[in-house]
Amino acid sequence: MPVLVILFGLTFLLGAWGIFDKNSVNTIWPVLVIVAGFMKIGEKSGMCKCC
Repeated sequence: MPVLVILFGLTFLLGAWGIFDKNSVNTIWPVLVIVAGFMKIGEKSGMCKCC
């Protein structure tokens, strides 16, 4: 989960620096939230920590 927080922050940082345009940032951050949700579901269902 901490990795997603870092990626979330980097997405906005790179957007502020102009590396990503605003449309890319607006597309990327919801995807990160969805991935975090799937990771939480995976933790609750007993998936192994190695994958």
